[in-house]
Amino acid sequence: MGSLRSGRGVDGAGRQCYRGATSFGLNANMSAGPITTTLKLTEALKARIAQAAADSGKSSHAFMLEAIECHTELAERRRDFVASALRAEEEVTQYGLVHDGDEVLSWLQSRLEGKRPALPRKRRL
Repeated sequence: MGSLRSGRGVDGAGRQCYRGATSFGLNANMSAGPITTTLKLTEALKARIAQAAADSGKSSHAFMLEAIECHTELAERRRDFVASALRAEEEVTQYGLVHDGDEVLSWLQSRLEGKRPALPRKRRL
């Protein structure tokens, strides 16, 4: 796979990303706007990107930006999920309180059926 090399930033106001919710960050000079980055791609990957982009009605540039943003968001969400799991593990270690899995599943099933069951009780390990 290719490597990433950051280039020099361009001046100007930040613009909306292709997903519409995120704007580009600050470049090395701390001015708003996108920075230039070079991706070294194999010819085969470049052709696959061009075809996938065309199939989705996007330019190769837009397709790659969206792919990088989506993968970055996925990595951040995974990091946050793991951190949350580790905090929960510390809490269980500290207090020794857990929920019985079967009781939680029964509670969820009842909720899905529109019932209002009592919350499952925490139990000591």
